[in-house]
Amino acid sequence: MRNRNDGTYVMDADYMEPRFHPGEILRIDLTRTPRIGDYVVVKTVAGSRAGRLLESTGEWISLSELKPPRTRRHIRADCRAMYLISGFSRPIHL
Repeated sequence: MRNRNDGTYVMDADYMEPRFHPGEILRIDLTRTPRIGDYVVVKTVAGSRAGRLLESTGEWISLSELKPPRTRRHIRADCRAMYLISGFSRPIHL
């Protein structure tokens, strides 16, 4: 995912299809705290990743990805931020 530095991220892979598609612009809400079941962007030391929030504990943040269906766990200490996805715009060309 690419951070556009304007409160949006660009989806650059297909792992969240059919919910989000490559090239779509994801808008984030900095004022609301994500809850279990929300779609989020997690910013880690290795980059940013979108997914549906499954777990948020003192040790882990777990996200559900759709294509292929799987759970991706992130060590909480490696996570710099987690943002609620508040909407999206259909694609721009990559």
